[in-house]
Amino acid sequence: HLDLIANGIFDSRWFVVRNVVWVLGNLKTPKACDYLKRTLRHSDSRVRRESIVSLAKIGTPQAYDYLIAILPDSERKIRSLALRALVAGRVKNAVNPLWEMVLDKKFKEKGPEEKKDIIEAIAAIGEEEGFLLLKKLIKKRNWFQKSYWRELKHLAIKALERYPNAVTLGILYELESKAPRPLRPLVKTALKRVEAKQPVKDREEELG
Repeated sequence: HLDLIANGIFDSRWFVVRNVVWVLGNLKTPKACDYLKRTLRHSDSRVRRESIVSLAKIGTPQAYDYLIAILPDSERKIRSLALRALVAGRVKNAVNPLWEMVLDKKFKEKGPEEKKDIIEAIAAIGEEEGFLLLKKLIKKRNWFQKSYWRELKHLAIKALERYPNAVTLGILYELESKAPRPLRPLVKTALKRVEAKQPVKDREEELG
């Protein structure tokens, strides 16, 4: 009876649509994704929020693709909820879209907290791939908007610090001498903190 239930998404009352979306999420059937794709574009943000929660419950690749598609939503809370769902699901397909967002000139319009969340998500989701992207960001030479790029590089270093493992340790060792000079004190501080958290055995393996 999925189609019969799902027809409720076309109701003119937002709260009816939200309730139907809640039901679809709890059914956890992949067939509900196409209906939830529609409600992700609903004019009422409360319906969009419930749609994100429902798609995360379903958790199929298609469901996560729809969550990636809503990352540019006009409302900050919607973007944040979608991002958290993707991080919780360790959705590797989200890494490249998030990286493209960081490189987009409109990224500077986002608030500090949202920038931080997106850069940390690249590390959390992408793991080694994400760590290497952040290394690339930190080493990037910028001739314009230096203060803006410095902000992003600071966030990237802090994101690496949050994941103490052999890969981030190796990256920070490299950045200690190869990062832009103004960033090296911050890299050194992050390196010390990662070393303190990293098991001795892993440090020995990293150093050969």
